Amino acid sequence: MDAIRYFVQDEIDEVMAYSNNTDPNYEYDTNVVAAVRFKGGAIGKLSSILDCRCPYAFNIDLLGERGTLRDNRIWAKDLFPGQTDWITVPTIRPDSGDVTHHPFHGEIDHFVDCVRNNVESHVSLFDAAKTHEVIYAIDESAATGKPVKMLYEASAI
Repeated sequence: MDAIRYFVQDEIDEVMAYSNNTDPNYEYDTNVVAAVRFKGGAIGKLSSILDCRCPYAFNIDLLGERGTLRDNRIWAKDLFPGQTDWITVPTIRPDSGDVTHHPFHGEIDHFVDCVRNNVESHVSLFDAAKTHEVIYAIDESAATGKPVKMLYEASAI
């Protein structure tokens, strides 16, 4: 949820979700799919599947009018005239339990910098509360089978 909100840079207006639980060892639904509509008209889809049997994957698809980003591949003929296939960006993808390449040091540096300079982080408590409100709305939609309109205010606490 944090990633899609960060990439779109807009507030979510409404969610619709479905869920189920195929594993009796869990007391909550282990599979959730949600569609979200942003105030500016963009739409997105999120899913979380816990009881599947496959390697971990963190897939990202950003599809837009001027191009597409799919994991570590780019399609953008306006930016790359003559493009005939995906451009692959060599990078480490977050598809394993190995976290040595994760940005933990940068996160801590950012936090310390905010404290030292008395600056609010872009990942503030207010922003986390908005993310959680959307997640709770997804749970409500999955439970009721109905869309849920977001009610949060767009200003900081």
